[in-house]
Amino acid sequence: MKILKKIIIALLLSASTAGLYGEEIPKKQSEEVTNKYNYTGIGAGLPTFLALKFGHREQYGHNGFEYGIGMTPLIVVTEFHAFASYLYYPKPNLISQSYVGLGVKAGGMMKKHHGKFGYIAPGVIVGKEYVTSSKGRRFLQVALGTGALTKKGFIDFSSISLTYGFAF
Repeated sequence: MKILKKIIIALLLSASTAGLYGEEIPKKQSEEVTNKYNYTGIGAGLPTFLALKFGHREQYGHNGFEYGIGMTPLIVVTEFHAFASYLYYPKPNLISQSYVGLGVKAGGMMKKHHGKFGYIAPGVIVGKEYVTSSKGRRFLQVALGTGALTKKGFIDFSSISLTYGFAF
């Protein structure tokens, strides 16, 4: 009978430490966070005034990436681009998390009277992703650029844009 009691106590203790009885032993949160979604974003900045974009994001722990297309209607020019970015999430959390990233944007401008203009531009991204009280996923990010590579060489100009995104 003593041996049976010891076996039952040992099983209960091992079950509680293994997460079968009582609280679970938490895993590393970064290993649990995986997320995929499509989004639309609206932004503003300098030298652009308004930007629209559609993209896709995926996150696996600390690492994520995004890609998509965008359009910037300017006064006499409409700019179209494709983009891809690597995102790093220091503290992954599906409810609210910050991220930093490096990206590249390639596009062209359609000038009405002066032909076409193409470019490739690197950028740095800083943002915050969160879930609203109505369970909608949103993000707010700032992208900084320092210039662009064109057919005529590297053009040195700074750019900044603020984007608000809605997952769907």
